[in-house]
This record gives sequence, structure tokens and C-alpha cells, in this order.
Amino acid sequence: MLGDIKLVKPYTFNVAVLLIAHLCGLVCNGQPIPQMRTFSQRAVYRKMPNGAPRYQDIIFSSRFPHPSSKSDGLNTFKSAEAFFASRLEWVYAWDKSWIATAKRRGYTFGGTLNAMLPDEIDGHVRHRGRILDSIGRLVEAPWMRGWGTYWGCVNSPEYKAIFLKHAKALVDAGVDFIQVDDAKINSAARRWGGCHCRHCKDKAAKDHKTIHEIQDESVVEFFVAMRKEIDKYAGRHVAISSNNPNGDWSAPYNLFDFGVAELSDESALPGMLYAKFKAAEVLGKAQTFTYVSANVQKTRKVIALSYASGGHVIVPWDVYLKSTPTGAIRYYAKPEDFSDIFGLIKANASVFNQHEEAAVYGAELIKATNDQKPLLITNGGRQVYAFVRAVPNDADAQIAIHLVDWADKPEKFTLVLDSRYLQKNRRFKFQLATTSLYPRVSSAGSKDSKHFSNRVTILPRQNGNMLHFDIPAVNPYTLLIITPF
Repeated sequence: MLGDIKLVKPYTFNVAVLLIAHLCGLVCNGQPIPQMRTFSQRAVYRKMPNGAPRYQDIIFSSRFPHPSSKSDGLNTFKSAEAFFASRLEWVYAWDKSWIATAKRRGYTFGGTLNAMLPDEIDGHVRHRGRILDSIGRLVEAPWMRGWGTYWGCVNSPEYKAIFLKHAKALVDAGVDFIQVDDAKINSAARRWGGCHCRHCKDKAAKDHKTIHEIQDESVVEFFVAMRKEIDKYAGRHVAISSNNPNGDWSAPYNLFDFGVAELSDESALPGMLYAKFKAAEVLGKAQTFTYVSANVQKTRKVIALSYASGGHVIVPWDVYLKSTPTGAIRYYAKPEDFSDIFGLIKANASVFNQHEEAAVYGAELIKATNDQKPLLITNGGRQVYAFVRAVPNDADAQIAIHLVDWADKPEKFTLVLDSRYLQKNRRFKFQLATTSLYPRVSSAGSKDSKHFSNRVTILPRQNGNMLHFDIPAVNPYTLLIITPF
């Protein structure tokens, strides 16, 4: 049958030799003979933090609910559906009915708090409990200058009350978790002249420190106290993420369950991206990025490599690009530019869910993991990265090899896979799921394309232990799905 192959011959071992090696600790050139472990044996479950997205989740952010008026041409729910979203997060919404509608539509929902919450919920005035400079003026972030978005002071009882009131409103509205933007608050404001309010002066005097010296510890104390109060009010642990720029896990970002952060163009490179996702994993965290770019082709590659690495990139809709004196310039992508990638993820969710990293291939990635044995790329594909993901210790589960081509002009290539990393004495079906199989649909056509599951079979050439797969050009994402039976 096309796409099926039984791997028997590569596993014909001398049993007596293996037994002696096991009992006597046989060595070769002074080194123990390594035990061959299959992909499912190499994969290890990671403990995901509370509230973090599942590997197959597609994340959509609408900073505010749309349409906000009759003249507003944007629509949050229609756009989220066009991109096959499963989560709505980093949303400034306080309307219980709107949040309830989002949850009825099946979205996991994350509300948002920040350093400049208004004095009243849904208000526009920001005067109480604010950061002040040395001559008593209200302080704004440089990129928001002129907007009237004055930052709150973490040492002010008034701003603590404002922050907690907004958090309680989100809990009452039924949010699944909370995102915090600009979490450095007073620490960041030191660069802009803050904070010299009476509360900061009193704390500095009490601690025998300068105004600048108290700010880092003040921010940490603030979030520790706020998290305790929020959990107490909710009667449960409320997962809270933060905008940890470019995947920064220094204080205070390390206080949060996971990161949902802006990713700069300078950091959007394969090795750096992979390293950021692995750093979060090592810390027991999870990382999601919103890529600050309107470059469609590069954004497609960033999304593909992030999902292949076990991370996430938010759908490029309502993306902050830069500030102006009257507000922010934001990017709203067209569904047809990205629906094939998100359609691929949606339709093949089963090979994302519970699948953990078992091997990787790619120049920077090999250096990071010291692992290049299970697979390699030949005959082209000079900028192709491969990620093998498997269900830990489940020999019957499908294995997915994620292939991402970072080249501007993708080319066909050969994937060489060492069959000894597959379960022995099993038959396997090999299938490709490529973005080319998923039409780029507009918002109007998304419903009809939501549940397609297109794959094509592929038959490898076998040379001893090695399986050679001829892969067509990847633009930029393909899955090689291995099904044992």
C-alpha cells in the first residue's frame, strides 16, 4: 500500500551480544554503548503552567471588542473565526455579556490589566495613585506621551485599590486567566523620572534607601500581594501571564505563570526563537509571542517555526507596530494570508496535542541540543528546520515531523530518517500535510473550510536503516505524519 512500510530488517540484532552488553556494561573505546531509544521514548512530558495554551491552540488578540460603534469596520468574533482561533486573550474588556458571548463561542478567554488602569472601570481619567516625577508631574511612557495614560504607582494604596478593583471585575466576568502588560511599572518609570510620590518617599526613608533603590522590590511586593488578593477573591488560583518583552524572565516577569509578549524583528530568527521557547520550558513556564511586523512572508515563517518548537505566535491581527502623538499604528492581517497555516494546525490538532520534542535538526538547533543523529536534510533545503514531536512512551501514537523552510525561495529537499528511532516490528503509514493543501480562505469562506483534513501519502526509499523522503518545496510549513499500525 502506498505510504506503508514495515521495518523489520534494521532490527535484526544478535541477541547474545546485546545480552552480554547489558549484563557486563560492554564499552567501545572506553565509552558505554548508547542505548537506542525510539522517538516516543525520547520525548518527555513537560509540566505546563496553569492557563498556558495547548500546543494546538490558535491564539487571537483583539485589544478591545469590535465593532465598538456603527462606523467600526472591524469585527472581533468574525475575524477570530476566519483564523480558526481557539483562544481570545490580551483583550481589554469589562462587559460581562461580551465576555460571556466569547466563552459561549468556545474561546478560552484572557482579560488584561496594565500599569495605567483608569481610576474607574471603563473610565478615561487617570489621576489617582499615579507615578510622579521630582517636581510632581504625572508620568507617561515615552511611546504614549500626549495620550493622558499616566502610570500608576505600586506603592500607592490608591493604585493598589484601582488595580484590584479591575482584577475583581475580570474574575466576576468569568475570565479564564489574566494578562498583565507593562509589568515593570515603577522599575521602568525610573528612566522617565519616577517615582517621587509621597508613598515612595516614605518607603525609601523607612528602608534607608534611595527612591531609585526601592522600585524593583516594590514592584515584586506589589504583584505578590495582588496575586494573593486575586486568588483569595476568586477562591481559586487565577493564572496570570505578563508581557515579558522578547521572552525576558528576569524579575518581575518570573512571578507570572507564562509569557505573552511582543517579539522584535531582531529576535525573530530560528535559533533565537527556539532558544526562547526552550528557556521558558526549562523554567517551567510557557511562551507566546506577538510578532511586531507587517511583513507577511516573514511572519508566516515565525508562526511556523514557533509552533514546530512547541510555542505559539498570536494571529497577526491588531498588532502594535508603533506609536504616534494621537495613538498607535496597528496591523490587521488578511485571513487569506495566513489561513493555510492556521488551517494546517487546526486540521492536524491531534499531532500537536500532547506531542513533545523528541529530536531537532537545523544548524543553530543542533548546536543548542547536541543532537543530530535521528535525521538530516540533504539535496537542497539549506534553510530547512526539522522538529520531531511524539507522545511520550506511547508506541501506538502518531509521530509528527514539523518541517519549516526559512528560505525566501523554498526548494525541494530530501529528509533522511534513521528508522531505528521508530518502533521495531511495526508497519507505518507516512503522510504529508502541507500548507498548499489548505486553501487561503477569506473571512467569508472560513466556515466551509474549518474542518478539512487533507493529507497525501508518501513512500520513502529505504537504504539499510535510513528512510529517504523526497519532500516538495515547503512554503513555509509541512508536517510529515507517521502512523504506526
